[in-house]
Amino acid sequence: MFRLTRYFSIASGIAVLVISLLFLWGYRSSEIAERTEISGTRNELLARTVANAVWPEFGAALMDSEGHDALALRERELTARLRERIRELSAGVPVIKIKVYDLRGTAVFSTVVREIGEDKSGNSGFLAARGGVKMSELVYRGRMSATEGEIENVNVVSSYIPIRPDPDGQVKAVFELYTDVSGDIREIDADSWRLLLAIAAGFGALYATLLLVVGRADRILRRQYGALRENEASIRTQNEALETANRRLHMAASVFERSIEGIVITDPAQRVIEVNRAFTEITGYTPEEAIGGTPRLLSSGWHDEAFYDEMWKTVNERGYWQGEVTNRRKSGEIYRQWLTLCADYNDRYEVVYYIGMFYDITEKRQSEERIARLAYYDALTGLANRRLFEDRLENAVLLARRQNSSLAVLFIDLDRFKPVNDSLGHKAGDALLKQVAARLSGIVRDCDTTARLGGDEFGVLLAGESFDRRQVTAAVAQRILDALVTPFVIEGREIATGASIGISFYPEDGSTPEVLTKHADVAMYQSKRAGRNRYRFFVPSMNEGALERLGMEESLRHALARDEFELHFQPKVETASGAITGAEVLLRWRQPGRGLVPPAEFIPIAEETGLIVDIGAWVLEQACRKVVEWGERLPAGFRVAVNLSVRQLQGDIDETVREALAATGADPARIELELTERMLMEDTERAIGLMDRLSAQGVQLALDDFGTGYSSLFYLRRFPIHRLKIDRSFVGELPSDRSCAAIVQATIALARSLGLEVIAEGVETTEQRDFLREAGCPECQGYLFGQPVPADAFAALLDTHRPQARTS
Repeated sequence: MFRLTRYFSIASGIAVLVISLLFLWGYRSSEIAERTEISGTRNELLARTVANAVWPEFGAALMDSEGHDALALRERELTARLRERIRELSAGVPVIKIKVYDLRGTAVFSTVVREIGEDKSGNSGFLAARGGVKMSELVYRGRMSATEGEIENVNVVSSYIPIRPDPDGQVKAVFELYTDVSGDIREIDADSWRLLLAIAAGFGALYATLLLVVGRADRILRRQYGALRENEASIRTQNEALETANRRLHMAASVFERSIEGIVITDPAQRVIEVNRAFTEITGYTPEEAIGGTPRLLSSGWHDEAFYDEMWKTVNERGYWQGEVTNRRKSGEIYRQWLTLCADYNDRYEVVYYIGMFYDITEKRQSEERIARLAYYDALTGLANRRLFEDRLENAVLLARRQNSSLAVLFIDLDRFKPVNDSLGHKAGDALLKQVAARLSGIVRDCDTTARLGGDEFGVLLAGESFDRRQVTAAVAQRILDALVTPFVIEGREIATGASIGISFYPEDGSTPEVLTKHADVAMYQSKRAGRNRYRFFVPSMNEGALERLGMEESLRHALARDEFELHFQPKVETASGAITGAEVLLRWRQPGRGLVPPAEFIPIAEETGLIVDIGAWVLEQACRKVVEWGERLPAGFRVAVNLSVRQLQGDIDETVREALAATGADPARIELELTERMLMEDTERAIGLMDRLSAQGVQLALDDFGTGYSSLFYLRRFPIHRLKIDRSFVGELPSDRSCAAIVQATIALARSLGLEVIAEGVETTEQRDFLREAGCPECQGYLFGQPVPADAFAALLDTHRPQARTS
C-alpha cells in the first residue's frame, strides 16, 4: 500500500534541501551581483578621478606609445612618476592594481610594471569599454600580481572603464581596475549560512506542521484506500455481473433474432413493440408494419371473441396460455400456428410485457390429416375404411345403448365385379369402385357412415332416431340396389353390375359391433346365394349355415394330413373311335361320418383360405405317381389333365411342377395343366412368363372354359398353349342352339388355324358327340363316355380299352 508519511518525509527532505539551496544560491547570487555592481561603480568613479587628475599632465605622453615596445614602455620615466601619482590617489581605496590601455588594446601603463605591453585587443571587456560600455565581473584568483606584490586567495572585481577626457566625449583610453572584494564575499557567505539556518528552521517547523497534517491525511487516505479497495471489489463484481448480463442479453438477442419461432412482444396495452425475423417469415408482415399495431393484425376470423377473452383471461390468471390458433398471413393465406403466450411481470407483479412465441404447424396438421385420412379413409374411393367404420359402429352402439335406440348395419357386396376386374383390368375395376362409392354417398345421409371394407365390399351404418328402423333400412337398401343396377360407363363401355346386401339391427341381431358385422356378413352371403341383386335381413337360422361353413373350414385344414382326399379320373376319348386319349383329374374329399363332400362346397373354401396351394401340389404329385404306376397301360399320347387354381398361379407353380416330376420320375409329356382365361388375364405378362417356364419343362398346357371370358385373340396368339377346351355351357346347347353351334365351329376352326388341338367337355348325348365329330372336334369328354371314377376303377377301364387302343 502507498505510505503517504514515508514518501512525504523523503519528498519533504529533498524539497527542503533543494529549496534551501535555491534560496541560498539566489541570495548569494543577488548579493554578489549587487556588490559587483557597487564595486564596478566605485571602480568607475575612481578611474574617472584618476583620469581627471593625471590626464592633463600625462595623457598625451601616455597615449604616445606607437613605435615603443613593451620594454621601452616599462622604462619610461613617465611610468614611474605616474605610478607614484596613482598610488597617492588610490590611497585608502581597496584597489589592487590599475591598467591603462590605448585604443589598440596595448597596456601602456600598469601599477604592476611587468604587465605593461600586454595586448588585450581581443578581450571582450576591453572591446566593450572601447565601445563606450563599462564592464565589470567578479573573479576569484588563487594568486595574482598586485601593486604591492603578489597576493593569494582574493576575490576581485575587474572593471573595464572607457575614458572620455575631452569635451567631444570620444573614448581616448580604457582603464582596467582590480578591486579586492574578498571581505564582501566573506560577509555574503556568512549571511548565506545564517539565511540557510533560518530557512532550515522555518522549513523544519513547516515540515513538522505538515507532517502532522500529512499523518492525518495518511490515516484518512488509508481508510479511503480500504473503502476504495472494497468499492473496487464491488465494482469488479458488478462489472462481472454486468458482463454476464450483457452476454445473456446478447445471447437472448441472438436467440430472439435467430429463432425459427416467430416472437412478438407487446406492452400491457397489447401494442406490438418488437418482432423478430421469424415473425416476418411466417406472417409476411415487416417490423415496420407490425410495430405499433396489435396482434389482431393476424386475426383470421376463425375464432370468436369468447375464444380470445378466455385466452387472455388464462394468461392473466396463470401467467401463460398454450394452444392452436388459426391466423391469416399478409397474403391472405390462412395458416395454423401453435402459440405460447406468457406475461412478464416486474417486482410489483405488474405486467410489463406480453410475449407470444409461435411456429407454423400448417404442414404438420396437413400431414396429420393426410396420415389420418390414410389410416381411416380408403385411398381409392375416399370413403371411410374398415377401421373407421368399426370405430364409428362401436360409438354408435354405445350411444344407442344409452339412448335405448336402434341402428342398422348393411354389408354390400358387388355382383359380377370379378369378371370386370379380370377382363378389363384393375384400372377399370378401380374406376367402377369409385363410381359405386359416389352413388352410395349420394343415397345415405351425412350423419350416416358409408365405408369400403375391402375389395368390392362396402358397409353402411344407419344410426340416429327412427320410428320404424326396419322400414327405413329396407327403403335405403332398395335405393342402393336401384342405384347400382343402373349400368356404369367404364372406358367407354357400359358395365352392368348389381349388389347383394345383408342387414343386421341393434339390439335385435346383436349387442356388440363384432356380432352385428358378423350377422350382416352372413345375411349378405345368404342374399348372394338367393340369386344376387337383393337384400336380406339377418335371421338366426342363417347362423346355422355359417357355423357349418366354419366347421367345414376347420376340417378342411386337417384333411390333407388325415389322408381324406382322393383322386377321381374322368376319361377323355377320341371323338371318332371312342378310344381313351387321356383323363382329367378331379379332387374328392371323403369326410369321415359324412362321405364324399361335393367339390362345390369345399373348393371355394380352399380357394379363400389358401389351402388350395398345398392341396393342389398334392394333387399334382399324386397324378404324376399314377402316370408312373400305370406305365404300359397308358396308350400312346395319353395325358393326365390337372386343373390349376388362381392361388397356385400367384405362387411358384413352376417350381411345384418341377419338384413333382423330380420326385415321381413321371414323363412330363403325359402331364397336362388346365388354366382358365380369367386366371391368365389378371396379370397377362407374368402369366405368359410362367407358361413359358412350364412349357420348357415339357408339360402340356390347355386353356379351359374357352369362350366364357373376355377372350383376347391377341393374347391367345402369345400364350404358349397346346389345346383349347370348349366350355360345357356351349356344348350343352348343341346341336339345337344355332349360336352355340356357330361358336363351337368357330372355336374349332380358330384352333386349327393357330395349330392348336381342341377338346369339348360336357358331352352327354350322342347328338352332341355326332355334331362335334362332324364339326371336326377330335376329342371329347363327358358323362356320355364315363363319369369320374377312383384310380383303381380307372385303371381297370384302361385295361378294358387296351386291345381297342392297340387295334386303333
